Amino acid sequence: MMRLRPSVRVLLCACLALCGCEGSGPELAQKTPNPASVVAPLEEDEVPIEPTEPAPDWLDEISTEADWRRLAAPSNEHAIARTEVVKVLWDHATDRLYFCQSARWPIHYDFAVRFIASATRPLGDRRTFNRRQYLRADREMQMASLVRYRDGDLWAVELGPADSLSGDGIAALFQRIGPHVFFGDQLQFRPRSGIHRRHIADVRGALRVLDPNVVWTRVRYQPVTLGDTVGRLRFVEGPIDPGSVVPDQILVLDHVPDDIPLCAGIVTSEIQAPLAHVAVLSQSRGTPNMALRGVFQDGQLRALDGTIVRLEVGAGEYTVEPATPDALRRALRTRRPATLSPPTLDVATNAIANVCELRLDDAPWAGAKAAQLGEVCGAGLPTPGGFVVPAHHYRAHLSRHAIDANARTLRDTPRFDADGRAREAALGALRERIERPAVEARLVREIASRIRAHRHTRWIFRSSTNAEDLPGFSGAGLYASAVTGADPDDAAIEDALRTVWASVWTRRAWDERDYYGLDHDAVGMAVLVQPFVSDPVAMGVAITENPFSTQRSGILVNLAPPGGSVTAAREALPEQVLLYRHSRPELLSLATGHEDRPLLSSRAMRPLRERLDQVHTHMMALWGERADAADIEFALLRDGTAIILQARPYRMRR
Repeated sequence: MMRLRPSVRVLLCACLALCGCEGSGPELAQKTPNPASVVAPLEEDEVPIEPTEPAPDWLDEISTEADWRRLAAPSNEHAIARTEVVKVLWDHATDRLYFCQSARWPIHYDFAVRFIASATRPLGDRRTFNRRQYLRADREMQMASLVRYRDGDLWAVELGPADSLSGDGIAALFQRIGPHVFFGDQLQFRPRSGIHRRHIADVRGALRVLDPNVVWTRVRYQPVTLGDTVGRLRFVEGPIDPGSVVPDQILVLDHVPDDIPLCAGIVTSEIQAPLAHVAVLSQSRGTPNMALRGVFQDGQLRALDGTIVRLEVGAGEYTVEPATPDALRRALRTRRPATLSPPTLDVATNAIANVCELRLDDAPWAGAKAAQLGEVCGAGLPTPGGFVVPAHHYRAHLSRHAIDANARTLRDTPRFDADGRAREAALGALRERIERPAVEARLVREIASRIRAHRHTRWIFRSSTNAEDLPGFSGAGLYASAVTGADPDDAAIEDALRTVWASVWTRRAWDERDYYGLDHDAVGMAVLVQPFVSDPVAMGVAITENPFSTQRSGILVNLAPPGGSVTAAREALPEQVLLYRHSRPELLSLATGHEDRPLLSSRAMRPLRERLDQVHTHMMALWGERADAADIEFALLRDGTAIILQARPYRMRR
């Protein structure tokens, strides 16, 4: 229940990290928010972990809420916020349960060496212990975590994703723990990997099983991009009018948009797909971003609508507190990133080229998207192929029809810089001038002949500028794509080219470039023309480093069924998998509508990880320290082959 007070403060305990068999240390210590903070409250019984007496190293049972508080630590093993954990160890030699003080003993091995090992019972080094106790059938101990998901009021027994404990072993552990915890009648087993799902198939009658998606459907607070910001809080119901958004606003939205203008912060009432466009954009911009179910029903936050506030999005909490106009002015001065420069524009190169012939040095005329995909293809990895129409033809189209497309002319439009609607009107008029006149007939004929030489169901014309897919500037979603049929006529080819060319001058592209100090007049639009991949079983996006934790190296993969979209997913969950580099994969969620069977089969996980790692290794050698990881889009075929559609640099913001 909400408790109204002159000053309100609330902690949201959470974690934003993942690991395998072992924990990797306690979560960051909880912070004490400003007493003037106004945020969504905890329920009366949702008290942060604050033991009132010295905590023991372990207890034989957890009889009360107070016992739980003495042992539990905010979790660093889960991508779900507001999660607490108690490590548990069942020693078969003594038939004894140990519920560990998990801030002090987050790793089973360290606890066992300290309190169970002896001269007559050595446990070996960490590697030996882990192999014996997690991977062998004749293990001496069974080890797990008790996990509390506060948002859903859920309690679970969980194994590390690499743990190969048999179904009978899982059932025995579950039944052994239940009578010794006060929440035993609520306890469920949550499988974290494919091997767990397979092993419990024959013992479900002895377990209560917590489906991974149930946890996500109960999530209330989801931190997406961590950080703090100052801005004017603005609640928006329904579609966003881009012309009404200014950079000093913290937007509170009743949905997850496909795209979002520059703003100071983002709060959505729907849970976000972790690799959706809005999430990638907030990462690239460094814009604090979170989801909070029920935010539109939060009376205290609604009371701040239109006022200046400071928003902090943390892995373990969020806070919103009043701020001053001076604080807003300071924030606006310091928020703007360092000025970037796109690759030099080359409008002399005019020959259409096959994608696989391109290398990174070709970006000035072919655009970064096409050039980087050419690098992937040149490394021997599968791509859809296709060809690129150089930026020369975009500039030639403007010149042929005397289309005045330059920043100075646009800025001379009354109120262009000061008024978003005036800016949108001027840019829209320019796009119309680009989309109206005919494309050079010889160019259309050459594109048509290349397309007709292949049999495909559809083709996609994609943007490939020298002002997107750059280190420090992803430009995700800024420019347009256009789709044609298998055998498009000349008119369809013209329409597709003009649509992509004109998208240089969308308001979202202008505002993003302007924010980063990119020279609008140095932007050239090449067009990447590709066949659609035939009959994929899933469409995927991957980040080639673990975005949740530095402790376990891995690749985060999000998948959607054909016809779905990972980058534009809303309340529908994507399939989320962490492909660890040195352990078995972890299944975080299944795609909505595909809960009975994963889109990524167990046998396809290792080949996919190896393929994504090949892209990572090749591209990181080119990007160097300018990037932390690769952001990869791919299509997954029925045989497990991943066709790489795009690879661009990615900056981690943990």
